[in-house]
Amino acid sequence: MKNTKQQQKQQQQQQQQSQHHRSNDTRYPNFHQKKRLLASCGTGIPQATRSSTINIASNILFHQHNLPSFMCLGTLAVAAAAETQQLVPKQAGSNAFASSTRSKQQPAQQMMPCPGLKVSHVIFVIVILITIVFYSSLNGRHFILEPRRYANHRKNDPSPVGSNRTLPGTVGGGEQQALLAGVPQPTAQEADGEKVIKTRDLYHPGHLPDAACVTNLCPHNGTDVTLLILVTSAPTHREQRLAIRQSWGHYGSRRDISIGFIVGQTDEARIEDQLAAESYMYSDLIRGNFIDSYRNLTLKTISLMEWTKLHCPNASFLLKTDDDMFINVPKLLQFMEAHGNQRRTIFGRLAKKWKPIRNKKSKYYVSPEQYYPPVFPPFTTGPAYLLTADIINEMYEKSLSQTYLKLEDVYTTGIVAQLLNIHRINVKEFLNRRIAFNQCNIKKAISIHMVKNNEQLDLWKKQVDTSVACT
Repeated sequence: MKNTKQQQKQQQQQQQQSQHHRSNDTRYPNFHQKKRLLASCGTGIPQATRSSTINIASNILFHQHNLPSFMCLGTLAVAAAAETQQLVPKQAGSNAFASSTRSKQQPAQQMMPCPGLKVSHVIFVIVILITIVFYSSLNGRHFILEPRRYANHRKNDPSPVGSNRTLPGTVGGGEQQALLAGVPQPTAQEADGEKVIKTRDLYHPGHLPDAACVTNLCPHNGTDVTLLILVTSAPTHREQRLAIRQSWGHYGSRRDISIGFIVGQTDEARIEDQLAAESYMYSDLIRGNFIDSYRNLTLKTISLMEWTKLHCPNASFLLKTDDDMFINVPKLLQFMEAHGNQRRTIFGRLAKKWKPIRNKKSKYYVSPEQYYPPVFPPFTTGPAYLLTADIINEMYEKSLSQTYLKLEDVYTTGIVAQLLNIHRINVKEFLNRRIAFNQCNIKKAISIHMVKNNEQLDLWKKQVDTSVACT
């Protein structure tokens, strides 16, 4: 009789504790749903191991109840690791969500949930989950669960273009605002790859004012500048620009050579702040008045021609190149000296009889409305080409009056140059492709494409090394 009363008393205490836990659980929306999700994970893992692991994972969900649903996968991975490596005690915790009564009614299947699972796989999944939790804690739930809404949220931040942010050595305060007021601001939309529109209707003239950059790159309108190299770069390609500055870009310290980078605008305030600091540090960043994107590459080339026309009209040659290129500057100077009397010419790797791609799924699609002829005019490929300075002004003006094409090399050095009767000459030293990086190959080339950041310095060392003679 006494034992019966004790059992009834214990059952009442257990019911009260259970009701207490349930009442606490209701404070957290969707908590029971996530608990059931966790309880369903790892079917086939021994009950004790699974219960202990689910208890750990549920504590994470208890505080981070907006983590994505693939936490289930992490629970499964941790449980499997615990069972195989004996990292989790075999006795389930007292707070496990999977009750013993339910386990008796539905016995777990005695089978491995992930045949062939390796410890390295488990560790990899755990590292991924830890990384996600870390970034979630830094950026909030929008970063993980709502990337589109997070991106739109960033777009609604105040535009750094119109801010009154100042740095030493740059235009500041009210003067900066006055200058920016006269510069048409870029629209939030990039160029439509299929829409027929005149380039003039897309392009907004002007650049962010930076007197230090102009003075550094082209003092006195470039009177002493023989070679102006402008490297098209993306806002986030800081490492690429740094690699160039530390290697072949070192030739920019010469009085007769100027090397700068042209970058568009972005809606990321953090990146804009980084670009402002980089511009202050090096005074070699030209900020065009366009949204930086693949479809706007033609606008970027037009912008660099406009900047050259305005600030460096007395330079003898302009080299347009990309930030994944290695330029053999001494070899280029030798070529320029041999062709110093050339006028109205573009030098580079000449492409002939290229046909427009009419497949709408292609990245390089060109509609018949944008360009009707079946073959493009000869053009120099975009990674690097050299222009004589006497054509910059008229190429800039002519490029604004044509139907926009996102293929910047075809548009600029093909269609526009053809309309102006500008010569395009093939130069075999403009490789514009990746090659084997031996010293003689590097010394013979003017431009090499697809060069990584960590390869720039190595190529430059091989190029300046005089111990190897190449015939």
